[in-house]
Amino acid sequence: AKVNFLHSALLIISALFIFSPLQAQKMIKGSAIVTSRSGSAYAKGTSGERVAIASHETLEPSGLTLSTRRDASIFLTFSNGVALAVDEESVVQCIDYTQRPFDKEDQVRGLEPSISNLKIRMKEGQIAIASNQLSPLSELRIQLPKGELRLHKGCCLIRLNKTGLHITAFEGNLIYYYP
Repeated sequence: AKVNFLHSALLIISALFIFSPLQAQKMIKGSAIVTSRSGSAYAKGTSGERVAIASHETLEPSGLTLSTRRDASIFLTFSNGVALAVDEESVVQCIDYTQRPFDKEDQVRGLEPSISNLKIRMKEGQIAIASNQLSPLSELRIQLPKGELRLHKGCCLIRLNKTGLHITAFEGNLIYYYP
């Protein structure tokens, strides 16, 4: 009797995990909107092709490299609520951006409507990042030439130039992993 009960309990628990919404939802490519753009700013895809980045343009940022020249800037808002500002003479690559699908009802809550993974590589220049509504289950990582920055929640400014790396946290929590 104990064996049958244990076997039945394991089957029920297994069925719960199989039919759980978290297991059923897969990660898809996330999107971003160009909220503002000025000057000579452009984006290139993984194979080197130019990608349109006009203001209010929606794009899939995975694999894109954003570059700005003098007196140029790009501002993006990702579908997970993260805002990214790329200052003049900067090069930033979005290595990967995936997110679980969500619907309009999920957006009403105020926090990120799903779970996401966003990896950015900063090559040079200056960026500002704000992530005040990121889900606790999501990841936001910024790869730097030496180390990696993980932003949990908050706003920070990262500058990488000939004098070195400068990280300024205005609020929130971030961790800098140095090799």
